[in-house]
Amino acid sequence: ELHLAGHETMDRHLPGAMAASTAAIVFNLGYLPGADKSVTTRASTTLAALQLAWGTYLRPGGVLSVLCYPGHPGGQKEADAVEQWLADLGAKITTTRSAGPVLHLVTVE
Repeated sequence: ELHLAGHETMDRHLPGAMAASTAAIVFNLGYLPGADKSVTTRASTTLAALQLAWGTYLRPGGVLSVLCYPGHPGGQKEADAVEQWLADLGAKITTTRSAGPVLHLVTVE
């Protein structure tokens, strides 16, 4: 199913049975290539979505993948906010940096 909705509203669209049983959640932040570049993810909604994913849906042993693109307007602010949120988790985190995007992989203990 596809929903025209922000990622911070996933709890309104995902079945309750997915709570604490989801093996992996992937976030690909920024904007949709080839689409309107003024429509982007934002730090505030991304942090709300990450908290829902981490605190509600991922099961023990599950993986959270967050790909940040700091190069677009607002992208660095969002990437910094994601890094701070991840640091506050105290979880096992693997981060891969390149000249462009930054990939964070987090495992639920």
